Amino acid sequence: MEKIFFNELKGFLTLIIPCMGFILSPKLKNGLTSGGELGNESADKSDDREFDCVDIYKQPALDHPLLQNHKIQMTPSFSGKVLKNYDIPIGKFSEIGIQDEGCPSGMYATLFPSLEKGGYHGAQAFISLENPAVSAEQFSMAQIWVQSGPNGHAALNSIQAGWGVHPGIYNDTLTRFTAYWTADNYRDTGCFNILCSGFVQVHPSIFLGAPYRNTSIYQGQLFVTDIMISQDKTSGHWWLIVHNLTKIGYWPKEILPQLSNEANFVQFGSMTHTTDSRSPPMGNGRFPNDNLSESSSFTQMKTINSSYIEDDIDFSFQTYVSSKACYNVDFLGDQGPDYLQTMVFGGPGGLCGI
Repeated sequence: MEKIFFNELKGFLTLIIPCMGFILSPKLKNGLTSGGELGNESADKSDDREFDCVDIYKQPALDHPLLQNHKIQMTPSFSGKVLKNYDIPIGKFSEIGIQDEGCPSGMYATLFPSLEKGGYHGAQAFISLENPAVSAEQFSMAQIWVQSGPNGHAALNSIQAGWGVHPGIYNDTLTRFTAYWTADNYRDTGCFNILCSGFVQVHPSIFLGAPYRNTSIYQGQLFVTDIMISQDKTSGHWWLIVHNLTKIGYWPKEILPQLSNEANFVQFGSMTHTTDSRSPPMGNGRFPNDNLSESSSFTQMKTINSSYIEDDIDFSFQTYVSSKACYNVDFLGDQGPDYLQTMVFGGPGGLCGI
């Protein structure tokens, strides 16, 4: 598994949407909704939906043994500004999933931040949406990591969120809203999306695994997604929030003991995986340059500091690329008020010699 990422954190805020007592949840091949493998229903067919309406208190997250008496937090205690315009100078937002339907009521490169100023309570960035070509035995993702505990140790806790192309989970090559968590360094706990109990969904129609309607065009229209992972100061839960402050749900602090107070570090970047000798493309499949119409990017990269205040990322970081023969990453710094702190990443993959 290879990686390409930047390490820092920050938080964003989102607009609450009432749940009405039901949520959309991914449907399995047999039509049942649970923490199993997602089915292969097309997202474009309204008569063959890839989701079911599920009572919010019967969602798979609450099967977790540490959440048997969990009371769902419908909205975080923090709040923030809502975008007046759905599109911004960075690019157009791509809608997630089927917006007109709802329910009744690897390879990686990375940047590591300094921890001299204390821990973190979140991270946020706009991530360009891409659709790299992958085979059935590969995946390619771009995401934010929020982690705590000794790196590489069994006690490592990690939350990750962004977009992914992962045929092994989704049975297709669409670019989808994707997340992952682990409480023991990927050993026995955690999973993608809701393939196990843990993540508590509160949004009635946007769910993990939902497809993005649009992806970026090389030298053309840029589409982005705004991803934020932010810890609630009151409850300690870790919220997943997307553009226009839309609250999707949260990872309860009970399942992530090393993250119950704060995160040690955050990463921004991309990751690929293959089971054969040839690695898949990362981002748009091209090596990055300083032209954002030609490069995959993270923009407006921010962290939430130990005082629960949003900061632009500073320059106390490290970068890492597992194979510069296949991928690269470049931190461009402050690119003006529309883009702020920006990094570009990507590469064609291939025989990477790893």
